[in-house]
Amino acid sequence: MSYLDRYVSHHVERGVFILRREFQLAAIACLYIAVKTEGTHRLFVRKVPPLTVSRLVELGRGVFSSETIIKMERKILAVLDWRMNPPTSQ
Repeated sequence: MSYLDRYVSHHVERGVFILRREFQLAAIACLYIAVKTEGTHRLFVRKVPPLTVSRLVELGRGVFSSETIIKMERKILAVLDWRMNPPTSQ
């Protein structure tokens, strides 16, 4: 959940606090980003169907539309400046 932490930190550092609904949307979008960047090879090995936006809408009981999730995904990527894999100590 590094993506979510970094997204929220970006806003807090600027004195902008995120409302609960936006936080929930950001969490869903970050999960979608993580699955797309980290989980595709694991899903292939286990033969599990990939997590799609429509599945996230279904899991979220339709609270957020697929378009809303994709817009938030783009917003998060822009805020993080597309730096999805920050340097590590190893």
